[in-house]
Amino acid sequence: SLAVAESTDFTDVSQLLIFIRTIDEDFSVYEELLELVPLNTSKKGLDIYEALTSAVSEYGGFQKCSCIVTDGTKSMTFCKNGLVGLLKENGIECTTLHSIIHQESLCEKSLKMSNVMTSVIKVINIICGENRAQSQRKFIQFINFLEELDAEYGDLPLYSEVRWLSAHKCLVQFFALRKEVLSFLKEHVKSNTAQFEKELEDPTYLRSLAFLTDITSHLNILNLRLQGRKQNISHLMANVDGFRRKLGLLNSSLQQNDLSHFPSCKELATELEGADFRSFSEIINDLADEFSVRFADFEGLRSSVQLFNNPMEVLIEQQPEDIQIELYRLQSSPSLLSKKNQIYENFWKIIPKDRFPKLNDFALKMCSMFASTRIYESTFSAMKRVKFKHSNGLDRHTLESCLRLATTELKVDIGALIQEKHFPQCSY
Repeated sequence: SLAVAESTDFTDVSQLLIFIRTIDEDFSVYEELLELVPLNTSKKGLDIYEALTSAVSEYGGFQKCSCIVTDGTKSMTFCKNGLVGLLKENGIECTTLHSIIHQESLCEKSLKMSNVMTSVIKVINIICGENRAQSQRKFIQFINFLEELDAEYGDLPLYSEVRWLSAHKCLVQFFALRKEVLSFLKEHVKSNTAQFEKELEDPTYLRSLAFLTDITSHLNILNLRLQGRKQNISHLMANVDGFRRKLGLLNSSLQQNDLSHFPSCKELATELEGADFRSFSEIINDLADEFSVRFADFEGLRSSVQLFNNPMEVLIEQQPEDIQIELYRLQSSPSLLSKKNQIYENFWKIIPKDRFPKLNDFALKMCSMFASTRIYESTFSAMKRVKFKHSNGLDRHTLESCLRLATTELKVDIGALIQEKHFPQCSY
């Protein structure tokens, strides 16, 4: 399967990252960066389509592609001019899924609290500086100030606007240091901070800050689960289904102003008499609705996932006709019935391929589908590190090689390769 994601780094260069997930006959899964393509002209669907088809054509085309996962942006999802529409228009028929590779778009659209996040970023930049070299004295002064107050944290992390959910750590520490930040602005900065000082003393703003801190913490937990290694589509759907149920619990609690699952809000409620957080339940409703929309494509796979999870007990009549006979023989096999309680990934490995070729192909297809954001996240992080270290001095191919080395799962014995280069084996 393929995964396609756009990323704009801190130099404002848009990159198209193409990832591939493959599986061999022994159910061993590999995820690698296939290609990095700079989008120098625009981000339109046609540019992405041409970049993807050009890259895939070098590796045999789309014939064995089980699905294509996108980051859900408009240039990917538009029916006519987006990547998905152009694939269908050109006869490339495979499952397309729109995952949350970029969760910041989901958060920003649903939470409707970008004003709070913007304010936090501005305050951090005033204290720490977008370029720390320009404000080293102020930053050191702030560190010493926190040490004198014996504050919970000794620093504020700079926030990267490239990834919305990198805000999690930033918000947690900012909220914990909100009183110290206010005191520092008043005592040591003084100029151009009146608006921020007013906000940090405003109960309405503080309630929004506390809620945003807590909800991004819950989203970050999901984000970490989606980054698990070797996950398949079943794990992904289970994580998302679980989070949607969790949103129901959070909403129910908040409607009663029960802050058991909102630690920052609970802490603030002890300081602000009569603090009411019930109005934020509407935001949780919006977030739940956005999850339903974003994962609507996955509902079409639910029946297949149920078969993949429990092939010995699904109703045969409800399965595709081409696998019903094999499924009947599978469920009637005494030797396999005795092993039906094995973890489903292991169960599929022991099914004889020669007796159940179609079911084997089905299981391989399900396992080949992208279901983890790990390689996306590690590639984005590696790109940021490499570009920051080398500025703009890297051409596309060098950057691509650096990213591939940083994210590959292949074990390469560099020493042995060098040794072989210096002392090649000769056949006589």
